[in-house]
Amino acid sequence: MSMLAPADDSGPLALSCELPWSTFDAVGRSHRMPHAAAPPFEKQAALGAELLSAVLSPELATELARFAGRPLDIVHDAETAGVPWELLHMPAALGPAAIPALHGGVRRRLAVDAKGIAGPTGTCGATRRVLLILNPTGDLGGAVREGDALLSLLRSMPGLVVETLRGGQATLSAVETRLKEPWDVLHYAGHAFFEGSEQGHSGLRLADGDLSAEQVEKLGRPPPFVFLNACQSGRVRAERYGKTVYVATGPGPAKEAVNEDVSGSHGALARAFLVAGARLLIGNFWLVGDEAARAAARITYEQLLKGARAGAALIAARKHLFESQDADWVNYVLYGDSEWQW
Repeated sequence: MSMLAPADDSGPLALSCELPWSTFDAVGRSHRMPHAAAPPFEKQAALGAELLSAVLSPELATELARFAGRPLDIVHDAETAGVPWELLHMPAALGPAAIPALHGGVRRRLAVDAKGIAGPTGTCGATRRVLLILNPTGDLGGAVREGDALLSLLRSMPGLVVETLRGGQATLSAVETRLKEPWDVLHYAGHAFFEGSEQGHSGLRLADGDLSAEQVEKLGRPPPFVFLNACQSGRVRAERYGKTVYVATGPGPAKEAVNEDVSGSHGALARAFLVAGARLLIGNFWLVGDEAARAAARITYEQLLKGARAGAALIAARKHLFESQDADWVNYVLYGDSEWQW
């Protein structure tokens, strides 16, 4: 790994990740395979310190500590997308700044060739448009409650047009049609999946089929802000050990597949939205609890509506969960432009 110091006193600190497979595999064994959900809250500090020592040399860790409290950019490839960077813990002597994800914030920068991310996105008008896709499969009561809370919050704000596709309304045809319209925000609350190494085998579960990552790339430019609060997105990944792949796609144990190379699968869905042109994506790393999902979404949007930038809004949500000793504070990841705001 290498580090790029900030150009000024407030700029972000960038870490560029080029980990050998042996290190990546060791990190994976320690920090990913045992957990369908986020690691228990009481074990996170030790795991975060172990992660720091696994991926950073003592010299680089010391240098990173000098910039504690700055925003931290993790510039990585698809393979190292599977490392839980938000779990990083610096020495406790740094105080609150010891956990970058809770202080300056952690932003992931996935190396992709995006379609004109710097160009105009969204509606570019005084009225902002939000599309909520809620519980397409009809089996997630938590997603329904999350949607109700967001509707109440967003519809109270002037200048916002909020439209929904609920349950059986969220068919593949309906979602594809609506996503071709100009939106500023897409919020999805439902199931996500990963069942193989190709992009076509990862995506979002809809009422009558799946919206694959490959289809996402073909839909044209997505909204600038995509929030995938998928209650099983923590399992949209696979772990490779030798020739065995463990793919977790449902509430039960991980399934076992043989001779399938899934390196780089972890960011398939996020990558699809970013390649298509999204400026910002927030999603889950592990399986996420209903209460945490609802709280994280509510607080993030509350902060955005008050004028906060996306990175600061997500930090506020993480802090709320952390102070409640909810393990899911570490579950939320941010790709792209943390400076995005309404």
